[in-house]
Amino acid sequence: HILWCHNVVKAYGMYEFAKARYENLELTRASWSKKKTFEDNAKAMVSFNPGLSYDPDQDLTAALSKHYNPELVKEKLAECHDMLKKENAKEVDEKADAELAYDLTTWEDFPGVTYSVTKVMLQALTRGWAGISGTGPNVGFTQYAASLREHYA
Repeated sequence: HILWCHNVVKAYGMYEFAKARYENLELTRASWSKKKTFEDNAKAMVSFNPGLSYDPDQDLTAALSKHYNPELVKEKLAECHDMLKKENAKEVDEKADAELAYDLTTWEDFPGVTYSVTKVMLQALTRGWAGISGTGPNVGFTQYAASLREHYA
């Protein structure tokens, strides 16, 4: 899980996303009790984000014995921990040489066209019968879809 967070930051620049995921791992680490069994501790984990944050004192040699490059894994785990740990408050442009991910959200609710709130509400309330015109399937679209179904049937 930690390596996945590392890859998400390095490949896609999703620092804030990876940091939020890693915070969950840190919370689990903080609530982990050495007095409890592994099973009891595992039951207390968050099901959608299982795992623990990196612990530099943990010996991973046995767990990584069959990995083709265990030293690289240990290096990446430590790098990810340093980059995402809670007490590490870097500015976005300094975060592990990662570029910000491209934001795909539009700047306008309806890009390219200006609609009034009244028309949008009217379309929503009448299920498309009134309000904004030119949206959704029309006769031409329906005919085109029918021709595609015939062609590929």
